[in-house]
Amino acid sequence: QLSVKDLYEYPLSHLSLLFDPNRRSAVPVAIQSSYRDWANEWRLPADLKPLDASSNVAEKKHVFVTGATGFLGPVLVAEILAKFSAESLVYCLVRASSPELARERLHSDLKRAGVLNSESFASRVLVLQGDLALPQFGLSAPDYKTLVDSVSHIFHSGACVNMTLPYRALRPANVGGTVEVIRLATLASARLHYISTVAAIPSDTSADEDWIEPDLTKMELKDGYGQSKVVAEQLLNAARRDLHLDVRVVRPSAICGDTRTGY
Repeated sequence: QLSVKDLYEYPLSHLSLLFDPNRRSAVPVAIQSSYRDWANEWRLPADLKPLDASSNVAEKKHVFVTGATGFLGPVLVAEILAKFSAESLVYCLVRASSPELARERLHSDLKRAGVLNSESFASRVLVLQGDLALPQFGLSAPDYKTLVDSVSHIFHSGACVNMTLPYRALRPANVGGTVEVIRLATLASARLHYISTVAAIPSDTSADEDWIEPDLTKMELKDGYGQSKVVAEQLLNAARRDLHLDVRVVRPSAICGDTRTGY
């Protein structure tokens, strides 16, 4: 006997295990468990400190981008290169097994999207091999310090976008990554732009509203991805309120490809 809730909460890859009572024990515990302590999830870590007002922001002019690859990321990078000063470098966090593969991955995605400017890519784009789910993005101490000392804007577009995985599986990248971005923004005194989604707000709420208090009783009605975006937004709201962070949130709805190119 399987309930609709079972089918909704478990990833599709585990359905075959669910249908076989003798194999249910093979389903990972993290996926079996439902997460319910939502209010605790959007409490900022105690070690995060308020924005450093003494930081010389005027001297900082570079940009840090997460989620630079994929579907939206390349277009975002191209817009940043076009709109920011030619003196602004764009640091892109890319997950890969080596720095060379990280740079190759971003180059390939920009080219596929039809937005590759070889000259700008060579002179202004600096690819950092890292991972949103790791402390300080898995960067070396010198690379992280470079970001703290030089970045004035952060565009946080990175996330694990998977509509079949539960919250627990998406939490390290989508929530933990947001905490790390907040940490960097406070240390660098940088403006933080967050790419969210309309899935983070109630269906009866306008996407134009700045900050929305979620209904805890309805969190379980969202899929894991929507839940992770709600928590990320609430963490950012807390950072804005308690750490004096300059935060901007953008909530795209359906994003589809160009009718001419498919991208």
